[in-house]
Amino acid sequence: MMRSCPVPAHRHKGAIAVEFALVATILIPLIIGTVEFGRVLYAYDTLTKAVRSSARYVSVAKEGPADATVQAAARCIVVTGSPGLSGSGCANPAQLPGLTTAMVNIMHPSANPEVQSIETGSGQIGVITVAITSYPLSQIAAILYPSLSLANISVTVPFIFF
Repeated sequence: MMRSCPVPAHRHKGAIAVEFALVATILIPLIIGTVEFGRVLYAYDTLTKAVRSSARYVSVAKEGPADATVQAAARCIVVTGSPGLSGSGCANPAQLPGLTTAMVNIMHPSANPEVQSIETGSGQIGVITVAITSYPLSQIAAILYPSLSLANISVTVPFIFF
């Protein structure tokens, strides 16, 4: 019966480091990519919900969509999640880093001829469009793609005014 000799310990030296380096070159970018993808999805979902809430707020406002206070509150809803105003800006901090009220566009028939309203027997049915343009994403791995922004996100809802 033949016996195999154990391999001396000095021959295994560094094998674990080489295996880790091989696995890490695949695993680390995969983890960073997964985290980045999750952050983009979170930002997109947050912005979509904020635009929807703002459009809903403008469509039911008694003062109408052309009122400056309603529009300012609607912009604050998109940026902070609440209509609270404080002085010349929003009362709460932004939901996402880099999100400002300047990125929010509110379009309605009285201010924009491209937005159509429909005449009915009891008034007009119009539409409100709330949009966010060019939201810049902040990335963990900014070296790989330094400037990345989401596409425009918009919601159009009907409203009735008399």
